[in-house]
Amino acid sequence: MGKHTFSANARIRIDDREHHLVRKVSDSIWQIEEFTTRRISELSQVELQALYMQGRLIFLSDYDQAVRTFKRVKAPVTMSDADWLIAKTRRAYVLAVKGLARTRQVIANAIAHVHKLLNVSTPKPSTSSVLRWHDRYFACGEDIHSLAPGFLKGTHRKPRYPQEVLNLIDQVIDDFYLKPERITIEETLNHAIVAVDKENQLRPQQLQLPRPTRRLLRRLIEAIPAYDRCAARHGDTYAKRKFRAVLNHHATLAPLERVEIDHTILNLIVVDDQSGLPLGRPYLTVCIDCHTRCILGIYIGFEPPSYLSVAKCLRHAFLPKTDLAQCYPEIRNAWEAHGVMATLVVDNGPEFHSSALELACEAFGVEIHYTPRKTPWLKGKIERFQGTLNREVAHIAPGTTFENILAREDYNPARHAVVSLSVMKEVIHHWIVDVYHQRPHRGLKTAPAAAWKNSIAIDEIPLPDDPKRLDALLGRPYTRKLSHQGIEFDSLFYNSPEMTDLRRRFGAQLEVDIRVNDSDIGSLHVIGSDGEIYEVPALNSDYTKGLTRWQHKIIRRYAARILGQYDDTGWREAKHQISEIVLKRLGLGKSRKTMSRGARFLHAGDKEIPTRETSPPQARPRSPKGVEHKAVRPTSAPAVTQESDSTQQPALKPTDVEANVDLPQFSASKQFGPLLRDRRASP
Repeated sequence: MGKHTFSANARIRIDDREHHLVRKVSDSIWQIEEFTTRRISELSQVELQALYMQGRLIFLSDYDQAVRTFKRVKAPVTMSDADWLIAKTRRAYVLAVKGLARTRQVIANAIAHVHKLLNVSTPKPSTSSVLRWHDRYFACGEDIHSLAPGFLKGTHRKPRYPQEVLNLIDQVIDDFYLKPERITIEETLNHAIVAVDKENQLRPQQLQLPRPTRRLLRRLIEAIPAYDRCAARHGDTYAKRKFRAVLNHHATLAPLERVEIDHTILNLIVVDDQSGLPLGRPYLTVCIDCHTRCILGIYIGFEPPSYLSVAKCLRHAFLPKTDLAQCYPEIRNAWEAHGVMATLVVDNGPEFHSSALELACEAFGVEIHYTPRKTPWLKGKIERFQGTLNREVAHIAPGTTFENILAREDYNPARHAVVSLSVMKEVIHHWIVDVYHQRPHRGLKTAPAAAWKNSIAIDEIPLPDDPKRLDALLGRPYTRKLSHQGIEFDSLFYNSPEMTDLRRRFGAQLEVDIRVNDSDIGSLHVIGSDGEIYEVPALNSDYTKGLTRWQHKIIRRYAARILGQYDDTGWREAKHQISEIVLKRLGLGKSRKTMSRGARFLHAGDKEIPTRETSPPQARPRSPKGVEHKAVRPTSAPAVTQESDSTQQPALKPTDVEANVDLPQFSASKQFGPLLRDRRASP
């Protein structure tokens, strides 16, 4: 850039409109004329300087005219060290001939004198070259960039290729290169050459078009904006993620002001506590406080991402963790982070768009914020935590699946899995409370536990009014009729003396709102006409106790299709047979999907924090050295005798059994027993 002064005939630009200074009518007043309308206005010297400092006034006179004179598209800003040295050398010659007579002898003597003082090995420049540098330098407002070697590069070059060739290449780029198949530049060049050759077949010899080169094709591709190239070849979502920019972020002033929740699957295969059989990879739902980075609640289990896992995680986040020391005595610190948040940030998963979640959040005054589709960086705190937990907990344990299949190499996670589900839950609780909460956080410059303790007092934490009503408010909402038989839901009947009293007070046939806990259908909650919430047990509580709604669905389908029964007697029998089938399928070492579904059926009703009375996991059976056990596929399901009927059910085909417990079929040619075979090193 050059230098300028407020003087007559100086060209300036004010708010994108060109003017020039006409005359100074007093000591501090200038007359300026607009270039397009020739309108005269007066501004003081102080006003001109204020516009200049605000960036609304810029000088255009010499430098802008010189840029147009030398046909420069834009002025150079940076130079390499070599170009900078050349520009300084040329400037020395220019300053030496400034003000001298423009005769060859005078200019030559000045050049010789400067060349001797510089003591450089390069030859002396000619007089005509120095005079060109002189005119360009002062025309550009004494900007040294005008003396750089590349200042005039390409300003007078004519196109090497006809416009027809450029049009053909642009069409080839649009048709082949900017496609999701992402072909290479070499393949695109071949298509361009073919297109030019086809065009030449229609032209006479004297009008033949030259073939394009790789350099020309690359130059035209690079002229396309990088974002447009990426969006065309990789998709708009990938391009937005690659070219995203952090322009601002949500600032929080207190804990529980903004909370993020999300699901992930642990990169670790866990085994059953009783049998030692591999169950698959459990799911983890986490709720994190954005202000202190403390974890408010978690849920670990085989339930896929659903409203059930969200409700369990929120319940764990709302309530104090007073039973943590009783369940896990080895944990040294307290888990103090809990409470009802003001804003819950979620993604666009279907479990977060359920009416049940909206009703539950409205009951506690929680506002739900949905992030745009496929933008995980907008809730980066929970994403980063889940990645950290997987790396520091799951990836160091036997049975890890690593972050992808390529990193696994020859490692067999199912064969090396030894961590049970209960141990995995204890390890994660221990890591969160004693490791993550206690070590300094890079963004906070302090530990999350210390940030929570210093930011909010215990008596300031908002809590639900009644913990017993929490399950009712977090349940799925439905409307059912209350009759003399009670309330029917999923072919189960619920009734209690309180329901009889409601009918006597408000009518024999009532339409009531109910809340169903998908993790335990042993009872449901009824919101009566008087506003009270009643817990109503199932009439056949011996069957429904601890049973999840998903388990009940599988049992009903099995009993109807296989056993041909539709009452609770058939459901009990189906429940027993399905448990045996799941255990046998796990013993056969079937696919990962099969193990996860079987684990979901066996552990669907587990509590979030187990009691300490759970029996330790049994050791996995191992084969004697040199002996290999083979899993035997049953030819039919075992006959089961009902308690109320002595007749036996007919033998069941394996395909019928597997189809009705929602497990994939297995092939006899792919049988293996990974838990019973010899573990000698492979040759």
